[in-house]
Amino acid sequence: MISLYAAGTSFLHRAPAVAKFLVLFVVLALVFLQENLYVIGAVAAIALVLFGISGLGLRRAFRAIRPVLPVVVLILVVQGIFYSFERGTVLSSRLLTAVLLAGLLTYSTRTTEILDLVYRTLGPFRRLGANPWQASLALSLTITSIPVVSASVRASREAYLARGEKASIPGVVVPVAVRLIRSSEAIGDAISARGLEEDPRTVGNGPAVLGPVVDDETRCIHYHSDVDVVAIKFKCCGDYYPCHACHEETAGHPIELWPTAEQGTPGILCGVCKSELPIDEYMRGDECPRCGALFNPGCRLHSHLYFQTAS
Repeated sequence: MISLYAAGTSFLHRAPAVAKFLVLFVVLALVFLQENLYVIGAVAAIALVLFGISGLGLRRAFRAIRPVLPVVVLILVVQGIFYSFERGTVLSSRLLTAVLLAGLLTYSTRTTEILDLVYRTLGPFRRLGANPWQASLALSLTITSIPVVSASVRASREAYLARGEKASIPGVVVPVAVRLIRSSEAIGDAISARGLEEDPRTVGNGPAVLGPVVDDETRCIHYHSDVDVVAIKFKCCGDYYPCHACHEETAGHPIELWPTAEQGTPGILCGVCKSELPIDEYMRGDECPRCGALFNPGCRLHSHLYFQTAS
């Protein structure tokens, strides 16, 4: 995940991150429940084929497994001594296959896609106290900090070698720790200066919502369940109302339906993150594609009151 993404146009690169993660999870579960070496070997062979046809190449496949080769050798030796060589072969084959499969995902998926997936996955847990923005920001900083730590360690070791001295663990660790503390302070100041402690997608109140609303998430006196968190921009006046009843009671004019040809227009307001969504995007799902907040699926029963439909 540390700048491993290799640009490409293969089906692997085009596949959604969530689909790749789900497939990876299922296949890894099957691999780690499998004792048959032929089956594990077949999965590894398929992974190598995918490296080839996706344009990633076998060189990247080797680059993915190279860091774990010492661990594989250790597993074979320990298992061979204390248990059996066959058992060690199964365990090491599982590990190599898992790393190959994970490499396919990280080489074909941008880090931003992975972070966005984390953000959207944690969205429904907001009500339980989870903060998707802070979690994805922490993950992003962790990913980008690993090469910084590696470079600091390398610089400290090279400084010792340049002086003709033998590098000791404390002598390397202490300067690295000092550099990282200074860097973290600078990063913290930069985050504060840019107002990024909170999700920029949820900062602010968004467009005004008219009618008898009962909270700041667009619920109204007519619909106020946990999932009633959208407001609709009405074609007739361009104003947001929580529902058709709110418009009828307060707007003073009849509702005009959104034509089918204009349903790519931003006309839905998420009450949670204040994002304005295209009407057709809202109609395709039951959650906010920006923050993951759940929407009331029953609203589809009233869609004909706001939008022209195919029927």
